[in-house]
Amino acid sequence: MRRTPTGRGRTPDGRPRCERCRKQTLRGHAESDRRRLIIEVVTAACAGSLSEQAIRTVLTDTVTSPQSLRRLAGHLTHHPDTFETGPTSELPVLHRFTLALVDAGAENITTIHPVCSGCGRRQPRHARTEAGGILCAACWSRTHKQDCSVCRRRPVAARDPQGHPLCEPCLHQARRREQLAQLNQGDHPGPARPHGSPGGHQVIDAIEQAAPTLPLRAELAQHLHDAPPLTLAAPRAAAAARLLAQLRAHGADLPAALCAECGQPADPQALYGGMAICRDCERRRDRNRRRESDTDTAQPIIDAVTTAEPSLPQELIRRVLADVAPTARHLTRLAGHLRAHPNMFTAGPTTTTAVADRFTRALIDAGATTIRVIDPVCDRCHQRRPRYARTPTGGLCTPCSRTWLCPRCGHDGHLATHPDTGDVTCQRCDYRQDTGQLLAELADQITASLTASHPSIGPAAITAALEAAVPDPHRRRVLAEQLHAGPPLSAPCRRHPTLARFLAELRHHGDLPPAACTDCGGPAEPLAIHHGVVRCHACATTAPGADTHDRGHRSTVPMVRHAKHRHHRPAPNAAGLPQSGSTTTAAAEAAGNTPTTTASSAAEPARAPPPAPSGCAPPAP
Repeated sequence: MRRTPTGRGRTPDGRPRCERCRKQTLRGHAESDRRRLIIEVVTAACAGSLSEQAIRTVLTDTVTSPQSLRRLAGHLTHHPDTFETGPTSELPVLHRFTLALVDAGAENITTIHPVCSGCGRRQPRHARTEAGGILCAACWSRTHKQDCSVCRRRPVAARDPQGHPLCEPCLHQARRREQLAQLNQGDHPGPARPHGSPGGHQVIDAIEQAAPTLPLRAELAQHLHDAPPLTLAAPRAAAAARLLAQLRAHGADLPAALCAECGQPADPQALYGGMAICRDCERRRDRNRRRESDTDTAQPIIDAVTTAEPSLPQELIRRVLADVAPTARHLTRLAGHLRAHPNMFTAGPTTTTAVADRFTRALIDAGATTIRVIDPVCDRCHQRRPRYARTPTGGLCTPCSRTWLCPRCGHDGHLATHPDTGDVTCQRCDYRQDTGQLLAELADQITASLTASHPSIGPAAITAALEAAVPDPHRRRVLAEQLHAGPPLSAPCRRHPTLARFLAELRHHGDLPPAACTDCGGPAEPLAIHHGVVRCHACATTAPGADTHDRGHRSTVPMVRHAKHRHHRPAPNAAGLPQSGSTTTAAAEAAGNTPTTTASSAAEPARAPPPAPSGCAPPAP
């Protein structure tokens, strides 16, 4: 764009120039002089450690605007010894320039903070005093550390007219109370007070209940200023209608607000669209809104029935639908089933949902000839039958649900759906899954408890002992309770029979003391469980009631690990008693074992009982 010279000056070669070009030239000369001044001051301060080109590069990267350059040059003009005596952190552009010079390798230049007027140290400026002094953060906190005069919290944001400190929430609450008080005192014209109206405090209570917040209070004041007086019956806004109802409740002789729709007194009143309406209009609005919502939901159902059965009129279909689905819940469920099965009336299924089944049968009773009741397809026999049980892929009919191959074990049985996993299995697999999960949880609990108290015993040894001694969930739960409530396993004492069995198995993997005998108090080793009591083998064989039949029972013999030392229980005869004589002996010899105690071995010399532990009584002869 060509500019017309205005005679404001000429270039050195005598060519005329405009005012804009002249100002740009003068501004460029001024910036050059400022840069030259800054470079000279820095060169003198750093004692030649930085070249002029390096200083110019730092200045160009740090000071990017003419305003910052003017401030920096003005400060160095009035304080040429700033880099020697400081401070350099007062002016932001000087602070950035100083840090950049230090990073570039300037010597004898560093950041110099101002002197705090409170403590006398050189610290970054945090605030200024009323006299113009400088305070560091520590001195400012020490002199301004006060609690709120209302809630005793910090920090303090302002002070009230009396000079008391206030925090930010209390300050907002005080301002809100002032504004509410101004509105209550009649800054806006209020209602006319007829004869017999409530007192001032009751009017204020009614205003606070009708408009508890500041925006509602301002809206109420504006309405009272613009609307007719409250002594006249007229439609009212929501805030004014609430105020009018509160005043009438306090005994004021005022007319009720008129309904914004029908013009009748809105008593009792309801609020809609920011205006007061009567209860009848509110019910009519709710009824129309419900009818519109039901129409939006019911129209797709009516269209689907009309497509499948063109001979039925829509009014008849609407009446049938209203009888079958009287509530919004039934209508929504039927619409959802129709969305999942768009061809429900032609391809089915219509019996998987109760409301769909009722609607289909009602349509048939109303005269539908194309629509019919269609059962779902069974997942096993692939025939259309009424659904008896649900599966992840569909459902089962009654015969298939009672006897069907279990997908887990492959056996026929009654199938059930697991409540947690949703798997369809037989009852045995379901019980086996729950039992296995319970055993695993108890095993993890027992392993964690023993590993924490006995680090020398590994988890593998604990798992092996649990599988060998405590295989069922009931005893494993008892074991977990005993380990949690009883003394540690390293203390020799009397134990529960389940814990004694587990300890006997665990002693093969760790150095633990055996359980104590209940009778003699000695170590129950080898272990014998006699009538639910932990005893040593000697006490178990000499205890009252320990006859031949009891000594041959599996629970009275010691727990050993090798099969060749286990005692075999004699097979019972027809009377339910252990067999005696050569039959038992032959059976024992056929099994490769030696019979323990039989009636025919009375002639043999008595076997010497095992030596009694320390503290145990010798066995009776």
